[in-house]
Amino acid sequence: MTAECDRFGRYLSGVQPGDYVRGRYVDALERFPERFSPADRLDRLLFSMSSWPMPLRAVDMTARVLSPASAVRKRLVLMTALLENAPDTFELYERPSAGGAAFFFGLATRGVVSISALLLGLVVSGLAYPLGVGRD
Repeated sequence: MTAECDRFGRYLSGVQPGDYVRGRYVDALERFPERFSPADRLDRLLFSMSSWPMPLRAVDMTARVLSPASAVRKRLVLMTALLENAPDTFELYERPSAGGAAFFFGLATRGVVSISALLLGLVVSGLAYPLGVGRD
């Protein structure tokens, strides 16, 4: 669980989560396993993909489109909440964004990256699902 916490934390904030975030993340998963466990085959596939050596953004975007209430998305929301409230990472979420042309360039770049990640995730999940990945 700590490796997953570290991966999700780096994806969402760009930094390694501290001990506070790791402890709270593991505690939440242990206290509420039914809330954060994959519910069906697609959910299990997406959760499995989150540990594959592929960009986590591709898994996140795919889960957002195919299964918005998936375990992966719930765990990412949990991680976001923890990072936003952790003493060593909250400032990452409080920084003002750039204005003017830099803002629009950054927005366009993130849009292109997100669409590319979605396409990658859809292709990978489209190939993995018929192969039986995610079955019990």
